[in-house]
Amino acid sequence: MGQFREGSPVDTSVTEFLEFLAVEKGASGNTIAAYRNDLGQMEEFLSSVGKQNGNGAGVPWLAINQNQVFEYILHLKAQSYAEATVARKVAAVKSFFSFLQAEGMQLHHIKAHGAFFAFLRDEPAVADAVAKAIAAFGDVMLYWPAPAEGVAFCDAVLAQGIEIVEEIYPDLTYAPDGRLVIERHKQAADPGFAAAQVRQFLEDGTVMANDGSTRISFPDARSACVHGDATNAVAVAEAVGAAARAAGRELAAVTP
Repeated sequence: MGQFREGSPVDTSVTEFLEFLAVEKGASGNTIAAYRNDLGQMEEFLSSVGKQNGNGAGVPWLAINQNQVFEYILHLKAQSYAEATVARKVAAVKSFFSFLQAEGMQLHHIKAHGAFFAFLRDEPAVADAVAKAIAAFGDVMLYWPAPAEGVAFCDAVLAQGIEIVEEIYPDLTYAPDGRLVIERHKQAADPGFAAAQVRQFLEDGTVMANDGSTRISFPDARSACVHGDATNAVAVAEAVGAAARAAGRELAAVTP
């Protein structure tokens, strides 16, 4: 059972979050107890990570990066939790961070998903308006499926002084012309395929087209996105992480 240390700085925020679930969302006692347990388990993990790194106080919640979340998933998997249980525990942490963000946590990045991404890519008429709307959030980055070059929207974003982080998507496929193939409903991905795409990208900056006819070069990409809504998302993330580590790379959050 996860428990928060007495006097932990996160106690107040967690209490407010649980009260929010009870009062605003009408969550049941059992649901609130599950959230309390899941967040406590994450807090224990952060404490152990901090001790391993010589920080007896642990890792502060607001200092958590994507690498630590990924390590937490591996930690849960190592304890033989079912995939559904792992997904629930990670969803609890995600909900808590969404609450913190709504309460004033600084926004890290903006990212267009699915059909909205395709719309922004293909409709230059809206480029300036959307870019200005993003700039209104202040110091944020835009995560964008590579390539950004030649996309009117990306040019407008850069003109607003916003940094673009180009990404590859190893759990999706690419058409021979380099366009990302969007799935209407996220399908389970082959972990071996995703790992192979990452290995190839880290070796020469390319990914393979979906018909095997060509390698597509993304020289400016520096992030990899794995979709969390696939039924085997955890397995795909594990395979991608293992491929990156085998290539001598560390997993870390992108920073400005």
